Amino acid sequence: MKHLMKALSLFTFSIIILLSCKKETSSSENGLGGVYCPNYGENYPIEDTNLINMKYLVGTYWNFIDSVSMTNDSVYIESAEFEGVSTGCGGEVEKHFITTRSASTQEEMTFSVFPGGFSTGGTYGQSWGETIFPDSEHNPVFYDSIFIYDQFYHNVYNTELVDYPSAGETMHYFINEDFGILRIEKYSNGVLTSNQNITSKVIVR
Repeated sequence: MKHLMKALSLFTFSIIILLSCKKETSSSENGLGGVYCPNYGENYPIEDTNLINMKYLVGTYWNFIDSVSMTNDSVYIESAEFEGVSTGCGGEVEKHFITTRSASTQEEMTFSVFPGGFSTGGTYGQSWGETIFPDSEHNPVFYDSIFIYDQFYHNVYNTELVDYPSAGETMHYFINEDFGILRIEKYSNGVLTSNQNITSKVIVR
């Protein structure tokens, strides 16, 4: 009888351990910007007015001039798709997935708008990339007002991303909710190699 009770106790303990080890769905997986799923089956729309403002559509484009190379470029939205991404908790996170293309180099970039912010480098589906607005992880600098090219812009974040650490390459994105990316600075081992500044834009929402 003692052996039976001991076996039952070990079995019960094992079940408790297994249940306690159940994997939580983190913000990096569900795009909630640091919030774990509090309620099973709950959906998470984009409700922040700043982020709603950044749900740019096809027809949007930005014109830039590089003050280092003195070259011009236009970046336009090639596609903009809405999707509901599983939280892993029975609900969905709203995601607005944007693909842009450079007119001069044909380089493609991707951006996502979701309840946790505005990110770059993600893919369609459950891949969020690196959050660049609002940002608290990549040495952000906030400007109430900053002069870029020929005018002042307000509420601008300057976010630093390290693209290729071994090569010493970093990028700085200057961004606000009204017009998106306003300036992109590229550095190689601390030397500025590219400085693209917005000259004009057409925003479609």
